[in-house]
Amino acid sequence: MSEAKLLPVIYRHANYHAKSGLITSPRSAVIPDLTKEDLFDYGRPRKLSDQDIWLAFYPRYRDKEGFSFARLDVPNSDLTVRVGEDREIPGRYRLSWDIANKWYNLETALMKIATHLLWGHPDKSKFPEFNFPRVPSKYGYMDLHKTKSQAYSAARRSRDAFPFLIALVSFAFALWLTRYEHDCLDEAVQYLLDHGVPGAFLDLLKSSVACDFSPGVRAGGFIDPYFTKWTRFFHRFTRANVPIWFLWGTDVNEHRIKPLSDPAMCYFYPPNDILFAAIKRSKSQFDALPLPVPFKPASPASTAVDAGYDSDDDMMDYSGAGYEAADEGRSEVVNSGGSVGEAQVSQPAEKVPELSLAEVEARRKLVEKDSLQCSGETHQAMFLRLMEEQHRYLQRESPIQKRSRLDKIKSNKTWFTNNSKVYTW
Repeated sequence: MSEAKLLPVIYRHANYHAKSGLITSPRSAVIPDLTKEDLFDYGRPRKLSDQDIWLAFYPRYRDKEGFSFARLDVPNSDLTVRVGEDREIPGRYRLSWDIANKWYNLETALMKIATHLLWGHPDKSKFPEFNFPRVPSKYGYMDLHKTKSQAYSAARRSRDAFPFLIALVSFAFALWLTRYEHDCLDEAVQYLLDHGVPGAFLDLLKSSVACDFSPGVRAGGFIDPYFTKWTRFFHRFTRANVPIWFLWGTDVNEHRIKPLSDPAMCYFYPPNDILFAAIKRSKSQFDALPLPVPFKPASPASTAVDAGYDSDDDMMDYSGAGYEAADEGRSEVVNSGGSVGEAQVSQPAEKVPELSLAEVEARRKLVEKDSLQCSGETHQAMFLRLMEEQHRYLQRESPIQKRSRLDKIKSNKTWFTNNSKVYTW
């Protein structure tokens, strides 16, 4: 009997960029050699903050494939035809109800899955604060518009917003990944089944890009190691084959590193011999630099998280200011003759000053532009408000719309019809 196959584990690499400085990665041995100067090309790696960390899971392709996402495969030329005058309210334009209803059902299902997995995660209390993407319906594909061009623009923007929602779902699934490939999603799927998500839809979702964690599927991203607090979850990113690079900058040496919001990030800082070897090998010039997303980095937190990683072999345990790497974690310089050793720093990170209550309250009120959250609103309050909005929408739907919605809900609960052949063994 063959042994169960493990998902990827952390294997640290170090490179030195002539302009960006030291760059380390939990898994990737190379640095992207091309970055488009396009802030809207999310298929390329970009600099991410803790608030938008889920963008690392943005699907580079297959976001319109499969039974679940085929309804999104509506090119602009077809979308123009499917936008027309509303039958019940003359002079108003909207996307055809057939497409809008399919999109709404998909959006509702994906949001339900993402929220269940994120708020039901065993380590939810350890999540840093992060923002949700703006749901597609907020772009207006369900609304009536004064002109056809407005209705078309709303439909196009709504369609293009679904990959962000898919990225959020993939991010939520990745946080549940276990060590072995054959059952890595079982815990997440069972949790969703226990909370009423139809098994038939989950089977379709597992075969889609939302649960495809093959190499090269995700965009990945660049992380500022001095401010991130997702350290304890980067081994899940590695299991999901999501490339992550840490930008340490050019002001690095063997004596000290700048204070870290999470001192555990020093695990990804190379020892002296690896650092010197990386600098020595950095003669080649790079044409592109990591393209940042405009955002203001959060200030360092007052204290480090005082809990260790899980007991998986591919991670380390830590407490206080001392750290010991696990056996499976190693540092390596790509294409260099340097020795291999554990990541160390000669001095512990300095204590970061605490934030005032006013600063904490001001940060809590900051939300991503065009997101669903209101200023100062918690995630739980946001979803309660969304549920109320959905309830009001259902009260206004016509009998035909209600029957269509109920039929689709009924069909999602089974995967065969009365005259289908069913085989048992």
